[in-house]
Formats: sequence, structure tokens, C-alpha cells
Amino acid sequence: MRGNKKLLLISLALLFAFFIPFISARAEGLSYKAVLDGRDITNVLSDEDYSTTVKLYSGNKIVVTSDSPMQGIYLEWDRVPSEWLLIENDKTSSFGTHGFLHEYAALSSPGSSVTIEAKDTMTLCGIRAVPVGTDPKTIAQVWEEPTEKTDFLVFSTHSDDEILFLGGMLAKYGGGEGLSVQIAYLTEFWDTEPVREHEKLDGLWESGIRRYPVDGGFRDYYAADLDEALLKYDHDKVLSFVVSTVRRFKPLIVVTQDLNGEYGHGGHRLLAKCVTEAVEGSLDPSFYPASANEYGVFDVKKTYLHLYPENTITLDVRQPLPAMGGRTALEVARDSYKKHVSQQKYWFYVTDDPKDYRASEINCSKFGLFRTTVGNDTGMNEMTENIITYEEEERLAEEKRQEEIRLSEEAKRASSSASIERERLQSDAASREALSSSVRDSQKLQEENDSKAASDKRLIIIVILLCVLAGTVLLLAIWRQRARKKRKRKKKRRSI
Repeated sequence: MRGNKKLLLISLALLFAFFIPFISARAEGLSYKAVLDGRDITNVLSDEDYSTTVKLYSGNKIVVTSDSPMQGIYLEWDRVPSEWLLIENDKTSSFGTHGFLHEYAALSSPGSSVTIEAKDTMTLCGIRAVPVGTDPKTIAQVWEEPTEKTDFLVFSTHSDDEILFLGGMLAKYGGGEGLSVQIAYLTEFWDTEPVREHEKLDGLWESGIRRYPVDGGFRDYYAADLDEALLKYDHDKVLSFVVSTVRRFKPLIVVTQDLNGEYGHGGHRLLAKCVTEAVEGSLDPSFYPASANEYGVFDVKKTYLHLYPENTITLDVRQPLPAMGGRTALEVARDSYKKHVSQQKYWFYVTDDPKDYRASEINCSKFGLFRTTVGNDTGMNEMTENIITYEEEERLAEEKRQEEIRLSEEAKRASSSASIERERLQSDAASREALSSSVRDSQKLQEENDSKAASDKRLIIIVILLCVLAGTVLLLAIWRQRARKKRKRKKKRRSI
């Protein structure tokens, strides 16, 4: 009996361990019901299996309802969709215009029902309903469009190479430090293994990469060495793609695979060769002039190659990353590689252990600085040494702009104060001039009055003198007349 109990407990524990991932997965989003033209397709779209699909034709509508309000829905398409419509109440929004295989559609307002309408033939793999109050990025892949000016541009030959060989730096700088990282793949798998296109996105998202990847559209061909790769791929077209991508995204740092192809893979060798040629020529406008005309020329500051033996650095991929839930970059890379489910049957694995017997081929922490315009590394084991990221550059530019605004405002205030002072001085000068003019006018008036008074005084004196003279003449005349009369009387008396 005791043995049976023990066996029962072990069985229950195993069952619990088996089912808990699925329980957790279902807890990620809301339970919902999806109906296409009256047919319940919920199980097909919620089984998290890319191989089970629902085909839609133009005008087909899927009605998604949930018991609790949704803030958005996440759709996984079987192929990159064309335009489709999201209908909520009386509002219709257009999606499918960014070329995202996995796409998040935010509702304009929370609701328990939403309709997806196809405008063309398209195939859907899965749906998740995102509950209100939840960060959509914990449930859905909310991709950002590829944009110009990226801190890191990472070239990968295949989907999974970026994790196996470069995954440590992706997790460290992309997920851990939140720098802008753009991935560019040489090949695509639509005609060979389409599921790898989904695994590509799942692995990148797990690594903390948020910019949607791009690819060169080259079919995947196995090549045992570089010579075979040059026969299967057009070197000129591959190089043209790499140069165009460098000029388009203007990366501060380029990272790519081993010149020896890690374990000798010819495709890896071809891509690494083309990257080295591209960064040497991307500043020359005559080097693939079509992309120079479209994007302008550009010179990458630093270029790292996986396992390159010169100017080597060893990234610390065992430091816990708070932004990645405390996982190390190595742990994140290993978790990311697990997302490449179709590749788990092969021998590949993620490691940084120098004692590993395959470390010389696959060690994800070992790189070498192939080319630099900002000086060699000094042993810090940081790819960002001597680099000012675009975000930091913008911050510094903003600080400079704010400082210029502050200085300009201070200059304006100083100029205004100087202007006010000049106006005051001018006003004082004008007042003094007015006062001086008034004094001069007063003095002039006084002088004129004084002059007039003096003139009047002279006139009075002249008049008085004339009067005195006239009086004197008159008295003299009277006196003479009296004297004549007196002489006449005396003469008359003598004659008598």
C-alpha cells in the first residue's frame, strides 16, 4: 500500500510538472470565444500551435468575445498579412499595414467583443486576448517598426544563428540595457521551413529585442565552405544587401558571425565576408551607388566579428540583468534558443564555457574588434566602449539645446535690462537736456529782459537828458529874452 501511495504521489507530481506550463500559458491572456461565420474556432486559435490554422477570405469575419473587458488582441498570422480591419462597436481601424507576422492590435476603448474582418485571403494561426490593466508586452509581441539610427546592427545568416553565436550580446545590450538593436537576416524560410519565421520572432522577443527584424530574402542553401557558398549565392547581391542595410540603419556598432563560419558553414562565412567588405566601403558613394542615393553614405564606428582573434573581448554574460527578471544574458540566450523548437533535434546549444570542447566554435561571449574609427578597446570587455549611443546623443543634444535656451533667455533678460537702463539713461539725459534747455531759455529770456531793460533805461536817460537839454535851452532862451527886455528898458530909461 505504501509503495502504491508513493507511486501515486510521483505520478501526480509528474502530471503537475507536465501541465503547469500549459496552465501558466493559459493564465497569460483572457479566455475568449472566437466564431467564424457561426463556426466556433476557439480551440484552433488558442492551442499555441503554429501548424493549426484558420483560412480567411475577403469579407470573412471572426467575432472574438470574452467574459472580461479586453484592451487589445494579439494575432499570429501564418503568413505576413495584407490589410485587415478591427471593428469595435461603430469604430473600424485598419491593421496589417506594417508587415508584421505577429501583430498586436490595441482597442480604442476596453470592450468584451471585437470583430476581425479580412480584406483579402489570409491565414491565421492564433489569437490571444489581452485583459485591461495588463502590460501587453507580457502577453503579446508588441513590435516596433525598423527605424533609422540604431545602436547595434546584428547580421545573422539564419534564424537561430543570432541566438546560438550572438545571443549573449543580444540579451546584454538589447534586453538588459535597452539599447536599440536591429537584426538583419540573410535568409528567409518561407519556401523551406515556414515555422522558423515564427521561431525567429519568438526567440528575439525572449531576448528582449523589440525592433522587428528584416531579411535579405535569400533562400537558405547549405554550403560546406565559402567556395560552395559563392556558387550557391550571388556575392554581389549579398554584398549589395549588406551595404544597403548598413546605410539604411546607420548603426554605431555592427556585429556578425565568424569569418570561419563557426563550425565551417559556408553561408556564415559568406555573410561575415560581405559584412567586412561593406563596412570598409559604405562611406564611398561610388560603392553600390543605388543605396548611397537612397539612404546616403555612412561609416560604422565599430565592427565586431564572432570569434575574431584580434582585439578580442569576452562579454560578461553571467551578470544578472534586472530588466530580464534577474536572469543572466547566458540564461536569456538559452531560453531564447528554446523558442527555436524545430532546431532542438540538432546538436547546437548556447555556451560561454571556455572548457567546453566546442567553445572554439560556438562560445557566445567571444568577439574581436575587426574595425574601429574610435580607437581600440582597452580591456573593459564592453562593445560600447568609446561609443555615445543615439539615446545619449539625443539627451546631450537636448541638454545643450536647453542650455542654449537658458543662455538665450538670460541674454534676452540682460539685453532687456540693458535696454531699460539705456532708456532710463536716455530719459535722464533728455530730462537733463530739457532742464538745461529750459535754463538756457530762461537765461536767454533773462538776458533778453535785461537787455531790454538796459535799452529802456538808456532810452529814459536819453529822454531825460533831452528833456534837461530842452529845458536848459528853454531857460536860456527865456533868460536871453529877459535880458534883452531888460537892456531895452535900461536903454529906454537912458534915452529919457
